[in-house]
Amino acid sequence: HFHNTVDQAVYCILVDHVWKTVVLCIRGSLSLEDYVINLQVDPEKLDEVGAEYGFDGDGEYCHAGYLARAKWICEDLKRHGILDRLLNKESGKYREGYMLRVTGHSLGAGTAAPVAVMLRHRYPDLRCLCIAPPGGLFSEGLATRCQSFVTTYVHNTDLVPRISTQTVERLRDKVLQMVARIKVPKKAN
Repeated sequence: HFHNTVDQAVYCILVDHVWKTVVLCIRGSLSLEDYVINLQVDPEKLDEVGAEYGFDGDGEYCHAGYLARAKWICEDLKRHGILDRLLNKESGKYREGYMLRVTGHSLGAGTAAPVAVMLRHRYPDLRCLCIAPPGGLFSEGLATRCQSFVTTYVHNTDLVPRISTQTVERLRDKVLQMVARIKVPKKAN
């Protein structure tokens, strides 16, 4: 799917016959619509999503923007039936020894992790690779529970995985304190 809106994510599905893997790749931030999703930071409860997708979401939370994208991707996958055709035992085409991998970078990683949690019940051998996902994605309990199938890579001092609402608020406060301490007039003459 290559059409990008606030409601819809860009993703593709690849089949690697050498590694016997079906890969769901989710694109990271590229458009203004993507940045709108990045800024939807309020935590959303996972109780209903967990009940729908077969995981314990009671008392757990996820970044609202990434969860919205993950829900849309899971619905789009269901509507088109692509993963079922590639991995379902009934089709028999690729199922023998093939595994599902979900991956993404930045916003794509922030979306890949909840997609993996949502699809894990249906595809228990699923693994997820998140490259530089934004911080504050899951509540602590869910983050701990998905350690066995979600792997995150962060490069050195990359800012995105370390950023959170709290760090942005602290930065804002420090900048405002610094501006208040400056003795030089703040307006041009």
